[in-house]
Amino acid sequence: MKLKPLKQWFCDACDEVIEKPEDGWVYWSKDRDERGAVFGKVHSFHVVHKFRASPKRAGLEPRESPHVSCYPPNIDQDTDLVLMLGPSGIIRLLSHMDVGMHFDAAGDEILRVKDVRNWTETFRRLHLPYYEQARRHFKQAREEGRLEGEHETSLYNERTLRALVDEYGKNDRSKRAVDAATKKKRFFKADSNAYAYVVARDADHALQILASAGEQEDPDALLELSAEHAARIEIDHLPIGTCLTAEDFGFPPRNN
Repeated sequence: MKLKPLKQWFCDACDEVIEKPEDGWVYWSKDRDERGAVFGKVHSFHVVHKFRASPKRAGLEPRESPHVSCYPPNIDQDTDLVLMLGPSGIIRLLSHMDVGMHFDAAGDEILRVKDVRNWTETFRRLHLPYYEQARRHFKQAREEGRLEGEHETSLYNERTLRALVDEYGKNDRSKRAVDAATKKKRFFKADSNAYAYVVARDADHALQILASAGEQEDPDALLELSAEHAARIEIDHLPIGTCLTAEDFGFPPRNN
């Protein structure tokens, strides 16, 4: 699988492909003061699916389970992926580095970026052709000696990046495709305190997912569902690692 350069990306939340710019969203954070007010330098840029395009919402109605999506509910700043592309996107990203002499003659607002590496990575993902897919293979290419002779600028040339995609990218698969190919996706219902549905590799993995979600569960109350049952309640499309609680289905929490 090869991405269309500067038109498709891998989602940071679900690792599925963002099929077109209109399906994408970019969000980031700002430092907060002791009172919790947003201020200061930006950091933690992410590229994810827009709410309506999130694979996690497949089969859900627009108003159903509003917290099920590819980005967290409490975001400091965000915008359409489309607005972060092309010349306008370059302007927006560079404004975090320096708003320019006209607005900041004294240079007090220069470098409003806390994590320069994260900002630079985001810039390259959105503006260098083939970088989004090639970057997934830098480690393997380096270990195999494929990057010998490259330097800090040649590595990011379109020719170099495209060659890496041609060599390594043909076997790229999204998380959903890997799940399907390995047939490791299993479905569980946790029916004691959590009352949750979990998509996992096995029962132990399901218990780990529940713990990560802050749910307590008795292993003896973990019931594995058939694929047919999972399809009937419309959770068969969800990726491994998903945990849906009663609230996600619109029911009040269950208390024992």
